[in-house]
Amino acid sequence: AVVSTQSTGLQLTPQGMLEHYNTARRYKSRFPTLFPDYYPEHYRIRATERLRTSQSAASYMYGLFEGQGPVDASSTRTKLSSTGFMPTAIHIESNDRDMLLRFMDEENCPNNANSPLTLSASGLIDNVKSSDYFERAVLKPLSRNLGFAVTADQAESLLDLCAFEVVSPTEANFSSFCDMIPHSAMEMLDFSRDLSRYYKSGYPNKLGYEISCVLLQDLLESFEMEPFHPTFRFAHSETIVPVITLLGLYRDDDITFRESGFQNRTFRMSEIDPFGGNLVFVLFKNNTSDEDII
Repeated sequence: AVVSTQSTGLQLTPQGMLEHYNTARRYKSRFPTLFPDYYPEHYRIRATERLRTSQSAASYMYGLFEGQGPVDASSTRTKLSSTGFMPTAIHIESNDRDMLLRFMDEENCPNNANSPLTLSASGLIDNVKSSDYFERAVLKPLSRNLGFAVTADQAESLLDLCAFEVVSPTEANFSSFCDMIPHSAMEMLDFSRDLSRYYKSGYPNKLGYEISCVLLQDLLESFEMEPFHPTFRFAHSETIVPVITLLGLYRDDDITFRESGFQNRTFRMSEIDPFGGNLVFVLFKNNTSDEDII
């Protein structure tokens, strides 16, 4: 079972399409027996209503079934190719009905969206951005580099530009926006985003991550199907991080802002939830006992 997470733009970038395509090819090479020829009844493929997730699913499935379909220029109605493109069926629910992949939305779980911990996340970030350390580590060095007074919102926007330029590299293969951001500012901006997600769907917010149990249950039930049906879910950062937390991964006892020590944490979104990140569950049959391994 695979859960995938995407960038925040309206559409998937060409680099993102290529990444999903190549990821599928690598999985198929590693687990060739898990992916039989495509029939809709053999595969459970689902994406959210957002355009980029369906594009991610289509790119991934193209890599998984490349050269196995009937669609190419040489095919005719009476003589179909078997080495062309294979269209795949992707199940999509509207956001307000998608309890499986959009469980975090306010219309699907208002108690979580309006909980004190979820709502407090923005206030915590405001406290960090208004601190003397944020001004010394972020605003002043950025202002020197750019030649004008930079606000906290502008610093955040510059980090976004850096990130998107990294995933959409130029021929020179460097980011002019990233070059403007000193290491101290990069660390602080990265931390502020981690802090927000930590309180929205990390360990302090029990409801914020326990609501993902519906997705984990769906994935585990897929292993009990006879015959086995490979399961693919294409969603968002807000979908995958609660599941990672529910599994007890990347746990910190606490994440608080201190001028020294905030860098020492395992809950780093840039590492556990990058663009195009995948959470993969594979069931290994144990021939020596009745216990299987996931």
